Amino acid sequence: MSQLAQILNAIAWPVVVLIVLTAFYCPIKRALGRVLQVRAGSKGIELVLEELNKEGKLPFGSRKELTGLTAHDIWALDTFANAAMPLLVNTLKVPQRVAARTLYEAGLLLVEGNAENRKVIVTPLGREILSAAGKLL
Repeated sequence: MSQLAQILNAIAWPVVVLIVLTAFYCPIKRALGRVLQVRAGSKGIELVLEELNKEGKLPFGSRKELTGLTAHDIWALDTFANAAMPLLVNTLKVPQRVAARTLYEAGLLLVEGNAENRKVIVTPLGREILSAAGKLL
């Protein structure tokens, strides 16, 4: 009798999972049909829904153009956006140039002008990111 109990105990959870999946098959199928992207990592699983992508309401880390940006990058973006006068490229220090290049590659900064008059300008997306960051906490 104890062997039968062990066998039943071993197959109980897979049977319960199958029953739940069968009972909720249609809702699960509809929900998974709306998933645009799935990421699994040490912090858990993130599902990006197609509707959020269409509405432009993706979480910060899910936006392709923002992959790799750090709090320091946002700080640098804020510094460029709130500069008292346009920042000329030839006056930027090395750390500012590195930050500007990262933000440029992410589509958050533009470089306008030519020769000595090239200046760094924050893009509309950069301003949107700063606005969203200002609403945190």
